[in-house]
Amino acid sequence: MRKYNIFLLFVILFLSSLRLNIIAVDLDARRYSGYSIYNEQDSYVSVNESYLEEYEEFLASEKIKKSSYGMRSIESRTLGVVRLAQANYSGCIPSYGCAIVSVTMFSNYVNNESLSPDYVLTLNGNSCSVNWSNLESSLNIGSVTAQSNSNWNTLLSIVKFNINNSRPVIVGLERTINGTRNTHYIVASGYWISGTNSVIYIKDPGGNNRTSLIQFINDGRALMNYRVYS
Repeated sequence: MRKYNIFLLFVILFLSSLRLNIIAVDLDARRYSGYSIYNEQDSYVSVNESYLEEYEEFLASEKIKKSSYGMRSIESRTLGVVRLAQANYSGCIPSYGCAIVSVTMFSNYVNNESLSPDYVLTLNGNSCSVNWSNLESSLNIGSVTAQSNSNWNTLLSIVKFNINNSRPVIVGLERTINGTRNTHYIVASGYWISGTNSVIYIKDPGGNNRTSLIQFINDGRALMNYRVYS
């Protein structure tokens, strides 16, 4: 009888453990439901953005293991790039200065400075049409590599590589409205990857209401190119 009781207790403990694992998976799925993330199967899934900040530091240094149904790691890193708003500056910057402001944000981060886009504009000949190569030596930010790109996974690998080496990535976007092509530049400052799902965090000189690249994609903009200084 005693052996039977011990066996029964073992079965109860096993089932309880299994149930806790199932609950943990369900809670984890709910936890991430609502973020704005990209899925390789050409679908966009919603994940709760309110959890991104809460788990950002944890996800940057830990791997979250799922239950016995499988293990999936989460990779994440975000750089402390300070966002600058082009509306706060003069000349052509409020209307056409997204690239100037993006270069300034990059330079300020890698050189630990606080330059103003107004100053960087003077280094660029007071033109908002950026001479990317000329600013290399003026700002001491290394040599620029520019690459046309319309593929999310390629960009994600570039962003991950550079962010892991403490280098933000300047991303160009484009959209055509009524036959007019519009371009916009932002700074990719971090990433979040879980399986086939991914988020690219950004600093947008045009406003602070967009914090992930997919928000621009969902708004009809296409990936145009990226630039990295190294």
